[in-house]
Amino acid sequence: MVLPPRPPNICATAWEGVVASQYGLLCAVLNERRDTQDRKYWVGGYGYTISLVTWVKCAQSGCVWCGFLANHFLPNSREWLNQRLMDKWRIQVGRPGTRRNQIEIIIKGHHETFELSTTEGDPAAAWIKDRMIISHVGRPYTLALANACIEECVRGHPECQAITSYPIGSAPLPTRLIDCSHPDHLRIVETDFGMRGTYIALSYVWGEDQPYRLTESNLPRYEIRIDNATLPQTILDAIHVT
Repeated sequence: MVLPPRPPNICATAWEGVVASQYGLLCAVLNERRDTQDRKYWVGGYGYTISLVTWVKCAQSGCVWCGFLANHFLPNSREWLNQRLMDKWRIQVGRPGTRRNQIEIIIKGHHETFELSTTEGDPAAAWIKDRMIISHVGRPYTLALANACIEECVRGHPECQAITSYPIGSAPLPTRLIDCSHPDHLRIVETDFGMRGTYIALSYVWGEDQPYRLTESNLPRYEIRIDNATLPQTILDAIHVT
């Protein structure tokens, strides 16, 4: 295999070794075995030997692979490192069985399993199918992703289309809706009988008695404007997503 040019954040040892042999680290399977004294060892995967001094130098030079291994497997003690710098370390890397979203690393008998995930558009996305957990739920990328998933569901899944009797945009509208077109100026709108369109319904448990809720007496006022400060965060979040 002819590798592409080595990126600056991977050392030559890793790029020409573990990366070149696996090109994704997801093909070779590691299998656990036991010797005659019932001690565990592993066969398969990809293995290589590196001196501790080379390993530490590569990590300090910015190699993300060596730095990752050092953070997880090396003691955080300068005295210990100075005493063991010339030691040779055997490193094995592979996939644990059929689990393609994991990678297992064994160093001197100590092993750890890591979950693999990436983002759409990353060069590794073709091999790593799991996607990273999105913690910033209000960002435009997150909302665009959610919208794309909904569009795929309602337009591309025959089983999802089968559970609705109405084409997109032609469902009968409820008698009252919250107009979210201007999030800073919310209001109630009443629909005419037979009006059709697209809307989102929020279903959740109210909990205790709600001091601000729609009644016949406050409907005229809410048709002009709803004070955002009176709405619980759940409602505000739903309006933002809408």
